[in-house]
Amino acid sequence: MTDGLQRLIDADAAAAELSERRQATRHTTVFQVARIISGDRDELCILRNVSPGGLKAELYMAIAPGARVVIELKTGFRLDGTAVWAREPFVGVQFDAPVAIMEMLKRCAPDVLFDRGRPPRLETELPAMLRINGIETPTRISNISQSGMKIAVPHRLGIDTRCEVRLPVLGWRRACVRWSEPDEAGLMLVQPFLYPDFVAWRRALQDDTADR
Repeated sequence: MTDGLQRLIDADAAAAELSERRQATRHTTVFQVARIISGDRDELCILRNVSPGGLKAELYMAIAPGARVVIELKTGFRLDGTAVWAREPFVGVQFDAPVAIMEMLKRCAPDVLFDRGRPPRLETELPAMLRINGIETPTRISNISQSGMKIAVPHRLGIDTRCEVRLPVLGWRRACVRWSEPDEAGLMLVQPFLYPDFVAWRRALQDDTADR
């Protein structure tokens, strides 16, 4: 092999290594609502930027550096990591293993505060009231998102049935039955939550619980 050819090979290898290093440190801005889980806490957050090694998120719950977290995207794709810094309302998360940035971007298409895909759902146990044709029935909410919720029901409900649900602290909101089983049903809110409104409600709910 000639010296000239070897220099070309070495130059190509160095350029590839430099490109890889730049890719590993590059942060790509996204703006997507996701679910963040830490211990027994389960809330929403907004992803601000991502890189192969981690992400920055805006959230309304305190997470201390060193805490283990799981980020769940609207597709159900999960990212495990550790909070490495926190400056309210932001947190920096380092992934347990590097993520292919292009694959990550496919799962983090930008949105504008209200996720046009399936909004992340929060697992919860909230008392509520269901009202159909003026008849009120106590119920419980087992999960909730910006656009709907799953509730307990005493019997199967008719699909597309118009109803109202009274949420703790917030009050009545109009909804529609999307699916139903003998003991549970899925409701779609007529007016979905915007992210800031959802955040305000979750904070008010936390404050109400703390005051009891």
